[in-house]
Amino acid sequence: MNQLFNTPPPTQPIGQTGRVVFFDLAKGFCILLVVVFHITEHYKLEMPASDMIKSMRLPLYFFLSGCFFKTYNGFLGFFKRKTNKLLIPFIFWFISTSLLLPLIFTRFGLLIFSEVHNVKTVLIGFIYGIFPNSAIWFLLCLFWVNVMFYVISIIASRFKNSLVVIIILCILTGLIGVMLGSFSIRIPLFIDSAFTSLPFFSFGYLMYRYTPIVKPNKYDKWIPVILLFLFLLMYFFSPHYSLKFNRGINFRSCLFIFIFGFAGALSVVLLSKWIKKSSVFQFWGRYSIMILVSHWIVYRLVGYALDYLGLNVIWCCVINLIMTMGICSLLIPFFIRFMPHVTAQKDVIPVRKK
Repeated sequence: MNQLFNTPPPTQPIGQTGRVVFFDLAKGFCILLVVVFHITEHYKLEMPASDMIKSMRLPLYFFLSGCFFKTYNGFLGFFKRKTNKLLIPFIFWFISTSLLLPLIFTRFGLLIFSEVHNVKTVLIGFIYGIFPNSAIWFLLCLFWVNVMFYVISIIASRFKNSLVVIIILCILTGLIGVMLGSFSIRIPLFIDSAFTSLPFFSFGYLMYRYTPIVKPNKYDKWIPVILLFLFLLMYFFSPHYSLKFNRGINFRSCLFIFIFGFAGALSVVLLSKWIKKSSVFQFWGRYSIMILVSHWIVYRLVGYALDYLGLNVIWCCVINLIMTMGICSLLIPFFIRFMPHVTAQKDVIPVRKK
């Protein structure tokens, strides 16, 4: 396989664990925005600059995933790794938090879920992307994005100028997603969303390998100016759309969606590079998948308890956010020790170490 797909930049600012420190910081910011979005949505509150934040949130996760793409030792090894890291966690948390727990809670009247009546309704909702723990949709979508980009990498490796082929194929793949959105064609299991999301993934892949974004460089002194420009641009011009349901995405809006998605991902990465470190956000970022899969059930239970206090909706939202992030942070050591195989910490399917 062409070494283009397995070679990282020659040097990078890393911590003692070998991780890119400010990338963890960026993921920490991102997972906080995800939790904020779901809690405000739960209380039916409109977030300020919601379209701007949307341009930052999901494109960033795809961007960071693309940065570390590798083909490993062929498709079988690649598929096993992505199954361990994405597909198995999705399946486990879907069954446990979108099927079993909601049915139990609804049966005993603890929490009522309008989308949950029986196993059949949950499975039908799953096909259309509607189920209680909606945050985990990203894991399945990212799995498809990885598979798509692997196929692109195989095709590109057969050409002398593989970089150009990658760019062309990623643009065409993204346009397939735009076409599906334009004609309101839904492909189950978030495959249509994966088509649209692939350009964000490839943007991370290309930026990581062909720009000095990871390494300290002479342009870092301009980061505050670049951030101000990007934030103002996104605040006034970010489009309204849903990447999860591939909705509001068409040939008229796609240029804005991709441009501001790129800008959103880049802005959070540059902000994190400028800040350099924050132990709390880096901790959240390193174990963001654990917060992603668990925060839904936490904020619903916290919200259930807060209902008895009679607080106004703003206070409920703020207290719920603080308690949810606190509880999820406390759950992380538990997940690491007792549930590593379903939180992407250990492999269920053995893989050959290179």
